[in-house]
Amino acid sequence: MTPPLSTPLRWPLIALMAGLLACGDTADSPDTSDPDAGEEPVGVDISTGEGARVEPTETTPTLVVEEESYTFSRAYFGLTHADATESGRTELYIEAVEGGDEGCPTEDGASPERNMLVQGVYLDEEGEPAAEDAQLIIFDYMGDFVPPEANPPLLRSEGTPQLTLFEAEVCESCVGEAQPEGFLKLFVAGDTTEGGVVRGMIEATHCESLDVGPPTLPTL
Repeated sequence: MTPPLSTPLRWPLIALMAGLLACGDTADSPDTSDPDAGEEPVGVDISTGEGARVEPTETTPTLVVEEESYTFSRAYFGLTHADATESGRTELYIEAVEGGDEGCPTEDGASPERNMLVQGVYLDEEGEPAAEDAQLIIFDYMGDFVPPEANPPLLRSEGTPQLTLFEAEVCESCVGEAQPEGFLKLFVAGDTTEGGVVRGMIEATHCESLDVGPPTLPTL
């Protein structure tokens, strides 16, 4: 599921025929065989940040604290079944990671150096990602930007972060199942506690290990 793209330019048939008769050369005529050819996905702000809007870029998600930069090079997402959420909606668990094991997170995997959780994203009635009360939570497991004595060692977004959706391939009915084509492209921007600033494009693949299915009914 991809956010709507801008409507492609369509030439009136009469003007097109006139051009062909005038020069007999179709090299400069627009190719209308693929209506989406050459178009770039258009970002949709599903969460409006406080302050001026940040123009999305393809930069790797980066946290800057006291002029030091900390990147998050991988990202994953999972789905929580609507029957397992307080909101009654299917919610997305989105995590950007640096360090630790490659691939989908597991309970017995190596701890990452840091990770960033994007909270407040869910699927609306059409199955499209939307956001409400969005928040960023950043964990520092190495003591790089949060004092080691802090418990828990994290930063939180100050105010509402900007979340701009560019692409989403999500199967709402496939919670707990593999989704090889599952993909989420989301630009995040926001300020955090301790004077931090977050910017960058999250490109997350689906992880079955991050899915939460409906509660299991007790057997009688």
